[in-house]
Amino acid sequence: MGSTQSERSHGTQSLGLGDLGGLSSAESGFAEALITSRQNISPKRLVEPGPNPEEQVRLFRAAAAAPDHGLLVPWRFVIVPEERRSALANTF
Repeated sequence: MGSTQSERSHGTQSLGLGDLGGLSSAESGFAEALITSRQNISPKRLVEPGPNPEEQVRLFRAAAAAPDHGLLVPWRFVIVPEERRSALANTF
């Protein structure tokens, strides 16, 4: 599995995922980049603006469609109201 100059200069390497459900090469490359560059963000570092209600619905639908390798369904999504966010940040 060879890496491109761009991948070497950015410290990434293709996973060679092959066919990703009929996605074009550009789409599968974009999907792979999103997956491999994912980051966990501490609640203390979250800043406004957050997702609006429509974006939240889209995010929850996408999360619910993700593979569940540990068979952990049903999931529970929690929306923390703005007035409680500082308390959550202090917890972490």
